[in-house]
Amino acid sequence: MRLIRELCAERELAAIINIHDVALARQFADRIVGLRAGEIVFDGAPGELTAEILTTIYGEEDWDTQAAEEESPAAIPSRSSAEETPLTPCLAPDLATGGAR
Repeated sequence: MRLIRELCAERELAAIINIHDVALARQFADRIVGLRAGEIVFDGAPGELTAEILTTIYGEEDWDTQAAEEESPAAIPSRSSAEETPLTPCLAPDLATGGAR
């Protein structure tokens, strides 16, 4: 991530990165865009990303925010929604059942 940031700064480029590690995104991103069901639900600076917004994005009910580093607060779900919500296959029907073409 540091290398990407350095290269972008040197060459005056932008980088778009899909990452689900909130702490890492907060540490390196200048801007975070959060999606839920294909819709943008957050677009702002890392410091504006609250526990409430993380709940909207990821569907967790409780988020613990803590300082991993003074300049980089981390966000960790306090419990997994996977324990409460069964996964529904989103793949093509033949892939979801283990078939192959």
